[in-house]
Amino acid sequence: MLSWFLWLRRPRFSLLSVSAALLLAGSASATWMETGDVDISILTPTIQSVEASAVQPGDIMNEVFVGDGLFETTGEVTVVGEGSFLERKQLGEWIIDHGTGNIQSVVGTGHFRVQTTAASGMPGGLHILNSDIDGNGILVYQGTLTVDAGSKVTFVEVFDNASAYVTLGSQIGNVQTHDRAYLSLKESIATSGFPCGLEGTVLVEDSVFRCGAMSVHPGATVDVRTLNASSSRLDITNHLSVVSGSLDVSNTIATTGTLQVTNTNVHLGIGQTQWTNAGGGRIFVSSTSASAGMTVYGGSHYHDLGTIRVAGEPAVSHLRVTEANTEFEVDGDLRIGEYTVVTQDRTYSGNVTVADGATVTVHGTLAIRPLGVLNLEPGGTVYAESIENDGTINENGGTLVLPEPASALTGAAACAALLSVARRSRLQR
Repeated sequence: MLSWFLWLRRPRFSLLSVSAALLLAGSASATWMETGDVDISILTPTIQSVEASAVQPGDIMNEVFVGDGLFETTGEVTVVGEGSFLERKQLGEWIIDHGTGNIQSVVGTGHFRVQTTAASGMPGGLHILNSDIDGNGILVYQGTLTVDAGSKVTFVEVFDNASAYVTLGSQIGNVQTHDRAYLSLKESIATSGFPCGLEGTVLVEDSVFRCGAMSVHPGATVDVRTLNASSSRLDITNHLSVVSGSLDVSNTIATTGTLQVTNTNVHLGIGQTQWTNAGGGRIFVSSTSASAGMTVYGGSHYHDLGTIRVAGEPAVSHLRVTEANTEFEVDGDLRIGEYTVVTQDRTYSGNVTVADGATVTVHGTLAIRPLGVLNLEPGGTVYAESIENDGTINENGGTLVLPEPASALTGAAACAALLSVARRSRLQR
């Protein structure tokens, strides 16, 4: 018969409650009870009271408090599963206060809060190893969460100054991070049907990050990259919004529903990445920063199935496509600068630069509005099926390829042909 194992050391104050009715106060002896396929070893602090005379198989704990603010000691509670993974255990609610909780080889349902209220300020820690935990989730207010060795956790929220590390084939869901939080995902999966709101620092390395929608909030730094042979993936079913934060994606396969890069000091970098965006997007940046806006580089292929708008106010929005073998393809229109939607009595400014062996292909209309600028730098090539130009083209050694008879022209000849095509296009509408 399998059992719980309670190992008690030096007297400290802490609380472990399990359903039923046995009181142990300050005891230092080991106690065995037949309860099911889980062993619980409690290594400090001592149990102040335990009610456990009628524990049923499948019940584990109602409440666990780890840590002792009065004496500023560190407690440790370890739960180890021994039997079949088929039966999900009720783990109850854990409060890990500058102590350590260990969950190993357990399938269970529970709620965990990692924090510190002690004068010493020592944070708590929760380690989940080879386990499957669902329920109301894990909230990391201060301290560290480690999810390791193929574990699964259905909900993780990391608050200010707290950290979470997910490694070695583990999986977490419904991810939220807050200001100054840190989340590291390595060789693992984060997946959520709900929107993922990201603040602080998020590192996704050799991993998969899936969300119904993702919002990169002001001040956030999100880095998705591949270091080993298997490529990382970024899959956003609906909307990706980068708002005054930074998102860098490198050597990754990415799919998004719609894309919005907006507000001040915002940056989206795409390097060595295959990115498909289904519903078009908007780059609307109000910043004078040289790095603000969207940059596609390093042989990436960005394919947008809709229309892209590059427009900002009062500063200029930037789209940069650069480096050899980099391709930026738009099935709809590429609009550089934009009129206001309703009255068209006001325009927004946009700047697109193509350079160093990169190409931009527009299957719809290349529309350059009065405050729009297209920079054709050395090695940069732009292909467009149709063109409307009310703005500026700076030809600095790049190539603009237009419909006949203006194909593959550079310099003044391309500009003259562009004006001619634009006038014909306006007359035809």
